[in-house]
This record gives sequence, C-alpha cells and structure tokens, in this order.
Amino acid sequence: MESVVRSWPVPVLLQVAVFAPVWRWYALRVTDGSDEPWGLVALGTAIALLAVKGKRSATHQPNLTIPAIIILFYAASFPFAPRLVQVFIAVAALGVTLNSIRFGTWLHAPTQGLLVLSLPVIPSLQFYLGYPLRLISAAASTPLLELSGISVVREGTCLSWGHELVSIDAPCSGVQMLWVGLYCAFTMAGVLGLSTFRTLALAMSAFPVMLLGNAVRSASLFYLETGIIPLPAWCHDAAGVSAFALAGCCLLTLALAMRSRGEMTCAA
Repeated sequence: MESVVRSWPVPVLLQVAVFAPVWRWYALRVTDGSDEPWGLVALGTAIALLAVKGKRSATHQPNLTIPAIIILFYAASFPFAPRLVQVFIAVAALGVTLNSIRFGTWLHAPTQGLLVLSLPVIPSLQFYLGYPLRLISAAASTPLLELSGISVVREGTCLSWGHELVSIDAPCSGVQMLWVGLYCAFTMAGVLGLSTFRTLALAMSAFPVMLLGNAVRSASLFYLETGIIPLPAWCHDAAGVSAFALAGCCLLTLALAMRSRGEMTCAA
C-alpha cells in the first residue's frame, strides 16, 4: 500500500500537464483587473479544506476512472468548446482526483463547490443574470417599502416614489452577494463536515437567503437615495454590509441546524 500512497501525486501532476492551456487562460483572467480575484479566495479555501479536513489513507486507491472519462471528454471538445467550459472540465477532473485522494470519495461537495466558484465566472454571471436579478430585487424590495408606509411603484429595475426615481444598478444586482453566499455555504459545510445532501441543501438555501438580503439592502438604500433619512455617504456601504451580515447569520444558523440534525440521526 505504501507504493500506492507514493503514486498519488502522479495523476495530479499528469492532469496539471494535460490541462496546461486552460491554466494559462485562467491565470490571465484572474489578473485582468475584473472581479476574478475573488475566485482565488475560493481556490485557497478549497486547498485548505483538502489539506486540513482530508485524511490520506493507504487503505484505498484514488478513483481514476471518472477523471479519465472527463479527460476524454475534454480532448473531444477541445477544438470547439469555449475556454470557460474547458476550465470547468479541468477543475472537475482535478477535483474528483483530489477528493478521491484526500477524502476517499469522488465527490466531496464542499470542496467541489469551492473549486467551481474559483472559476472566472462573475463577469459572465453579471452579463446573463444581472438584469433578471435586478428585476427580482426591485420586485422584492417594493413590498418591504410598502410595509413602512411608503407607496412605491416598480418600473422595471427602478423604484418610483412621487417625483423620485431610484434605479437599482448593476453593482446592486446581487450577483456578487450571491457568489459570496455560495462561498460561505460551501465553506461552512466543509468546516462543519456536512454530508453531500446537506451541503447541497445549504447551497440551495443560499439563493433565497441572499436574494432576500439583497432586497433588504435595496430597500435600505432607497431611504438614503431619496433623502428620506439624511445620512452620511458611508452609510451606503454600511447598509450593504449589514444586509449581508444578516443573510450570513441566517446561513450559519441553517448550517448549524443541519449539523445538529445530522449528529442526532447518527446517535439514533
């Protein structure tokens, strides 16, 4: 078994070499001045989980069947697949191999989720999901404002009140907030040792929690932008941080509840 353990770095190094073209593209994207450096945070967290939570054992061999199939798919799609798709395939293959080595299973959901989040996807998500998320944010913040007695009408991605028209612009779409929410969900799941099912459930919960948090932020900013509550300019950022902190606490509460329920199930 000792020879097996020593041979584990070989498939990892081979995949690093096979996927060399996409690693170069990845490096260029994360240094192009956009929001991509956030992906490095997810990558670093995934590596930390592999190093700290994973336990290399000589009682199992890494499952290389699935990575081999993924590599064949990569080779077949290489001539026509976009670089973003290719780097997703590369991360999937490498993630399966590393999870098999460190956790003894081809799918360790927290690590695999963080590796996916490390991809340079934020600008693409902003392009495709930015406008729909702005519509959702405007629609969700309207009833919140009406609860406080302000008669607001939604006009597209804008909130109309009297002669005031407040626009929910791209930075407030919630794309980055959603990304951070998923990052927190996978990180919490990895630290708390949640099962695959509970990890996926927590990640799915991040969507409504973060969308509601972004709606609360948009409603709060409406008071500032219209001057209903005269506050300094720094309160704009403080409102965003506060809304995210509230959403993050909700996610943490869910994660702890899932761990407690898992421990009760195991005890039973």
